[in-house]
Amino acid sequence: MVRNIKPYLISMLNLMKITYPSSSSFIYRYTRNISVWLLMVLLSLSADSVYSQIQAESAGICESQKSKWLSEAIQFLLTPEYTEQLALLRIDTYETDSNQLSHRVRLNGKGKLMLENDQWIAMKSHSSHDSKDIGDITVAIENTGRIYISEGHICGGLISFAFVGKEIRYDTDFFFNHFKSDTESAPWIIYKQL
Repeated sequence: MVRNIKPYLISMLNLMKITYPSSSSFIYRYTRNISVWLLMVLLSLSADSVYSQIQAESAGICESQKSKWLSEAIQFLLTPEYTEQLALLRIDTYETDSNQLSHRVRLNGKGKLMLENDQWIAMKSHSSHDSKDIGDITVAIENTGRIYISEGHICGGLISFAFVGKEIRYDTDFFFNHFKSDTESAPWIIYKQL
């Protein structure tokens, strides 16, 4: 961290060496320069702290445990007796403050979204609150056997996938190309095709 602050310290110290003709002007500028220097140091410390927190969270994921969970979730979603009993999900539509339409699918752990032309999507999610080793992940299988994943944040077991726009199609391609997690807009990524 000292390595990151050193350039700021040097530049701020150089700024403080400037002298001005009148003593009141000098005091004002000297005080202002110290304030700027302190602000830069605090911002640098804050940025390092946030970056360290992000690194710690992502470093906590164990790829072997995540891979194991994904395999088990996919097997679960491929078993008809389980997927037939999944709670049915729906696309809810709301009007936003800016007179646009927001379309949302709310997933609480697992569920199945029925779409037009007998298309469907079965989903299962895992929250980092349950296990930081696995992290936040949602796996989805569409009726053609294509598997997708999303790493949008899941809180309290809930995640919503949203699309804002007037034109919507109720099919799997539209869902996976346009609906993203509503917390950080994490997209769906093709994981594999069965």
